Amino acid sequence: MRILISIIMAAIATVCIVAEPSAPASNAESVVAQLTAKYDAKLAAQGARIAALEARVAALEMTDGSVAKAPISRSVVESRITSNFEGLDMDKVFILANGQIWRQTEPYIWIYISIMPKVTIYPSDSGVMKMQVEGIRRAVSVERLK
Repeated sequence: MRILISIIMAAIATVCIVAEPSAPASNAESVVAQLTAKYDAKLAAQGARIAALEARVAALEMTDGSVAKAPISRSVVESRITSNFEGLDMDKVFILANGQIWRQTEPYIWIYISIMPKVTIYPSDSGVMKMQVEGIRRAVSVERLK
């Protein structure tokens, strides 16, 4: 995430420098400093959201380190992911707007950034639950935690 922010800040700084070729270097440095402060604040807020998510998952953990699973429901769930979505990855936990918490159980990585994307969770023919995220073609296997 920090690398992505650095790349975006470098690109914005380059655009600022190209857009104002007569501007002194200190102006470009000022823009970069402002953007750095802005993105550091956003990163801190994201860190707070992640800490809250980790606390909620920790509350579900059993004494032996396993995670308590919610009763299996075979109905279709349509909702939204409540936080900024940064893609799919094994063991990633997703909190939905309806209060349900799901974890990806399939080793599939896909980087895709979206704000509160729609999701559809449905039972597959093989019996596992699949989650389809708006904007991503492939559905991944998930298990319900809460």
